Amino acid sequence: MEPSPLMDDYSEYDDLDELEEEVASNRTFMIIAGALGALIVGVVIILVLFLFVLKPDNGASPAEKTNEAIFQTNTAVVIAQVNTNEAIETQNAANVQTQTADVLYQTQTAAAIPTETPTPAVTNTPEPTATPVVRTPTPSPEAPEVNPETATAQAMIDLTNTLSMADDPDYADNRMEGFLASIALIEFGTHLAADHRADPRDTMTMEVLNSEFEGRQLTDREFGRFFNNLIVGGVETTRNTLSWGMYELIRHPEQFRMLQEDLSLVPDAVEEILRLRNTVVYLRRTATRDLELAGEHIRKGDKVVCLLGSVNHDPRLFAEPERFDISRPRREAVRRNYRTFGAGPHFCIGVHQARLNLVVMFEEIVRRMDEPRLMSEPKQARSIFLDGFKSMRIAFSARQPR
Repeated sequence: MEPSPLMDDYSEYDDLDELEEEVASNRTFMIIAGALGALIVGVVIILVLFLFVLKPDNGASPAEKTNEAIFQTNTAVVIAQVNTNEAIETQNAANVQTQTADVLYQTQTAAAIPTETPTPAVTNTPEPTATPVVRTPTPSPEAPEVNPETATAQAMIDLTNTLSMADDPDYADNRMEGFLASIALIEFGTHLAADHRADPRDTMTMEVLNSEFEGRQLTDREFGRFFNNLIVGGVETTRNTLSWGMYELIRHPEQFRMLQEDLSLVPDAVEEILRLRNTVVYLRRTATRDLELAGEHIRKGDKVVCLLGSVNHDPRLFAEPERFDISRPRREAVRRNYRTFGAGPHFCIGVHQARLNLVVMFEEIVRRMDEPRLMSEPKQARSIFLDGFKSMRIAFSARQPR
């Protein structure tokens, strides 16, 4: 099979091991650069003291000696500061290189959003008072260790939040924390694979590990990377779609009532929500050869960005594409034409699970809720990769399940 002309966007690295080694070496380099800067300052000051402050008395008055010492000491400080600044510039260059590695990795693996679990925070009191919940991010100077035997679902969610929302200060102090969270998820998956090989059992993890492609199985490390993509892609996208769906149904109460009256519309509503509010903003690839794409000449090495929402809002494919209409899939080929789940070899492997989750959740919501309403405007998460809320507080009247 001919290789795709567009490869994953961290293609400047042979594999993720190389990327991780690059980050580790950059961190070591920054420490060495700082130490060298301090050493240079010390050496310069000692030389100045030896050559000028401690030089033989040539008949100068005490005041002249004092002024000369002050002048030479100030000169030493200036020289030392220049050298230190050079060391800082070198260190900053290393920081930029590390952050670039972070961007390359995150663009490939990320998939998501919220702080307070974007599934709607709800209350069934008629006029509730909103009490904001603030998540305090935990600093991650090193990749956090996650033990597969003791890790909780919340630990996985926290790592996923930090990885995918590293641009949002409610989730991470800097982008490096996002990269370290990604490494922690990979490590968790790697240990999970090793544990299953040592103690085989009847699980989906074991099914994946026993599967072969072109005559070979995944290594533990490859499974760890697969685990990273699977968790991030499954957690963030589904919960953000649920939040956006509730938001649109609250804005269009007549369509919420349509679902209550006819549950057979729920799968159509899910498809319309997936079209209108696809949560992954873009995907990026690197061209492996020169080619023509949609009338544009692309050179080898160029970066190509696909904005998924542009397809989903194309008026040539969807009538009045900005309008939310849960009955649209009964008139138009919504599922066939949108690109929320990607296309070709990069099509989402969890598509059926995602649809089933959303259908079940919305069926239960419309059975149990009446008159859902916003308590305050949702808080958007800060991200250029994912579109979703970090909190959305709603109120509703309880409805007897039917």
